Amino acid sequence: SKHIFPLISQDEPLVRFYIVGNQPLNLIQKLSRDPRIIVTGRVGDVRPYLALATVFVCPLRIGGGTRLKLLEAMAMGKAIVSTTLGCEGLGVVPGRDAIIADNPMAFANAVVKLLRDSRLRQELGSNARKLAERFSWKASIRRIERVWAEILSKPA
Repeated sequence: SKHIFPLISQDEPLVRFYIVGNQPLNLIQKLSRDPRIIVTGRVGDVRPYLALATVFVCPLRIGGGTRLKLLEAMAMGKAIVSTTLGCEGLGVVPGRDAIIADNPMAFANAVVKLLRDSRLRQELGSNARKLAERFSWKASIRRIERVWAEILSKPA
């Protein structure tokens, strides 16, 4: 976000911010005037960007739908800073699976903290990975099979 990045870069001037996503709005594209902000547009595979990321941020304030990029970051064991809305519906426990911050200063402080604390990044990333595993196809199929087995075992 245009309000958060300047706060982060005050404390961490070498930080780079990658915005990866399909058809970025003009407002987002304009952010790339700052050479520290890279707007990729659509990419074939988001994983290389996630692999290089020190911290994944989801400063979502409006919108709905699924949070596929967030789930991908979780599956890759990335430390995450998100707004409440950004991780809504995923069962994220604040402080365990991600840091949740809903105002620009708190969000920036959380990102800087994670940039500086590798132990905390590893802990949050590991917990995020465990949470993401609950959303895998294999786990979902096992749950469906248990439900069907229970239904079929009951007398008609």
